[in-house]
Amino acid sequence: MTDFENRHMIEALRSGVPSRSVGKFFSSSRKEIMDKAASLIADASNGLSNSMVIKGKYGEGKTHFLNSVFSMAQENNMVVSFVALGKETPANKIDILYKRVLEQTYLPGESEPGIPSLFTFLSSGSDKANEMFLYALNKLNTNRLYYVLKAFLASEGSNDDEVDVLEADLQGSFASVAAIRSLYSKYCREKVSFNNKFVIKEHTSDYFAFMSHLFKVMGYSGWVILFDEAELIGRFARKSRMSVYSTISQFLFPPSSFDSVSSIFAFSSSYTEEVIGEKDDYGYLDLMEGDENSKVIIRNVLDRIVDAEELRPLTEVELSSSLKTIVDIYSKAYGRDYTEYTDKVIDTAMSSGYLLRTKIRAAIEALDQISQYGDTGDITSQKVCVDSLSDTLDQLLDLQD
Repeated sequence: MTDFENRHMIEALRSGVPSRSVGKFFSSSRKEIMDKAASLIADASNGLSNSMVIKGKYGEGKTHFLNSVFSMAQENNMVVSFVALGKETPANKIDILYKRVLEQTYLPGESEPGIPSLFTFLSSGSDKANEMFLYALNKLNTNRLYYVLKAFLASEGSNDDEVDVLEADLQGSFASVAAIRSLYSKYCREKVSFNNKFVIKEHTSDYFAFMSHLFKVMGYSGWVILFDEAELIGRFARKSRMSVYSTISQFLFPPSSFDSVSSIFAFSSSYTEEVIGEKDDYGYLDLMEGDENSKVIIRNVLDRIVDAEELRPLTEVELSSSLKTIVDIYSKAYGRDYTEYTDKVIDTAMSSGYLLRTKIRAAIEALDQISQYGDTGDITSQKVCVDSLSDTLDQLLDLQD
């Protein structure tokens, strides 16, 4: 009988597309850095917000590492968000970043992202709601979220389409001040009195903080945010890149308002040389206008990236162990025992390029050949017949005869 879970893992490994189910596959490798990630998660679940930056070469398993952390965090009752920074998730615009992060947020035990179901367990007048009201009033820079949440919960049972505006605001589609005033007055019979003007660039961090506390209040151990492909920050112009560094500083050096948040960024190994070095980010920072405190924060971000731990290649022992696991998974996926070919698969993979991704694909291809032909073959091209490029169509089809 086909084992579809293992089949899915084989197909993911074959395609080179990272998968959370495959993430568990690498969790036993690179023990040192996995132990550091486990410690990070444990500290966050105990209320200490923290961060990690890793770097790695292309194809050496950065995304697999993040997927392994994803699985580990969920097993520890943590909410997990997994986003790839880039064009659709521009880290220089914190409001869009917040919205994208929530869209890719997974509650423990849920296979699909999204948090709307969370609000169904929060009712007006409950202890949990009162805890959130106090947090919004005392821990955040503005009291905007107090009014948004209170109006949203007070509207419970209403069929008014306007209620969607409040729920959407909590998830990053920020409502206008006029809309919040009107809806709060309608459902709470009171007037709004904002303590500060809400400025998206300055105060969206309140939403991250608010959501982090909501996750804790709802019984989860904390929030792990995984940022993949962070090297795409390098595509921004220098001024925009400085804005990105300022934004991600809130995750690398989380403020006290963040409740049990652990953030991990994965950069390519070349980022320090090709972006920070060649594009002279430190030099531009020195010449940039702005207050010195902001410059210090950005410099600290650059230092964190430069000093980030390198995701080392797997040792031969670790790689051999992982390849054996692939053979086991393949056997379960296709209902036949291939373990007698383990040594041949390992030999084939070990001699196939230097990237981890390449070796894994070679192992899968070797198993495919064994399953079809009973042995592995040599599929390398020995000769290219360049003369055939000048043949006419008639000659190729041999129509003249």
